[in-house]
Amino acid sequence: MAELAKATALILKTIKLKESDLIVTALTREAGRLSFLAKGARGGRSRFSAALGLLSLSELVYYDRRQLKLLSQADLLQSYPKLKRNYEHLQLAFRAARLLLKLLPEGGGDRASFELCAELLAYLDGQPLPAGSLARGELAFKLKLARVLGVAPRLDRCAGCGAPLNRPIHFSVARGGVIGPECQGRPPQGTPLAPGEAKGLQMALLLPFDKLERLKLPAQLVAQAQTMIERFLAYHLRPL
Repeated sequence: MAELAKATALILKTIKLKESDLIVTALTREAGRLSFLAKGARGGRSRFSAALGLLSLSELVYYDRRQLKLLSQADLLQSYPKLKRNYEHLQLAFRAARLLLKLLPEGGGDRASFELCAELLAYLDGQPLPAGSLARGELAFKLKLARVLGVAPRLDRCAGCGAPLNRPIHFSVARGGVIGPECQGRPPQGTPLAPGEAKGLQMALLLPFDKLERLKLPAQLVAQAQTMIERFLAYHLRPL
């Protein structure tokens, strides 16, 4: 018989199964992304209660089977109520969850990716944030996720030769970051950036979420960088 195991988990996705069961996908601190079968979770007297709500932090006890884990117990640790009462905050959190589900296979991720997701949810569970702050927070999450997954883009120097960024540069998804003139093709490939813009993205990567207000990134750059970094993640984490 499978052994009992315990995990601290952020609930990313649930799927209804049969009349009263759920398949739960969570990002755990101990083992990365895991899927669980929660029998009777949708019943009126379910022992799991609110612990399996989306974007909840819960402690799970389960039978550690080879494939779908069998959930035995779930206790709610944090529900992030302010986040869930704010539509814009909630939509950002859902986008982050979808990105994690897209990039992480079963068993993928580790303690660092769990902690990053928990930090984002705690940030969004605070005071209401203006649209500009939310956009910077989402961009920072994507950059930080690239770092914890081991594929952070090079933003402080040329990804090709390591030269300082003091001339017009381009961001190259395939080359792994910003590329200076000496390493560019003809015509230059990638998204054009100014050296100061690359420095701003580097600061978004390094600063904690609650310090992002220090950044004065133009809204157009943030929107452009959002798409750029998603393409970067998809390219470098694509299945082999």
